[in-house]
Amino acid sequence: MKVSDVYGGQYLKAIMVGENRFRLSIKRVDEELVGQEQDRKLVVYFTQTDKGLVLNATNANTLAEAYGDDTDAWPGKVVTLYTDWTEFGGRRMKGLRVDTTPAAHDAPKTAPVQTPPWDNAISAPEEPVYEDELDAPPDDLPF
Repeated sequence: MKVSDVYGGQYLKAIMVGENRFRLSIKRVDEELVGQEQDRKLVVYFTQTDKGLVLNATNANTLAEAYGDDTDAWPGKVVTLYTDWTEFGGRRMKGLRVDTTPAAHDAPKTAPVQTPPWDNAISAPEEPVYEDELDAPPDDLPF
């Protein structure tokens, strides 16, 4: 059992993402009161997890530049979620970031493996091919 599973809260945190990069599809954007100060913030929810991403100014501006100022246009858009170093309260720490560039979403392209013509007797089982990664069964997300 992980403490973060029990006390993880309803929002994504940098520790949940770690050094990974996750491609996520936006489900909706809500305005919520967040934190002890009950600050009004935008929270992005994704189709792959129930936890929301509280948008700081950097992430909100990144999404607005890519997908427009109207958050009603964001559902269905894809982001790559990752962590990067930032400063918060005078301390250096990892923070969540979103990347909207298509290159951040694309899997590395490789040439298909060719089966030698003399090796027709043995064939590996075919793996399902998905037109879009978001159609594929989700990997086990740590959040």
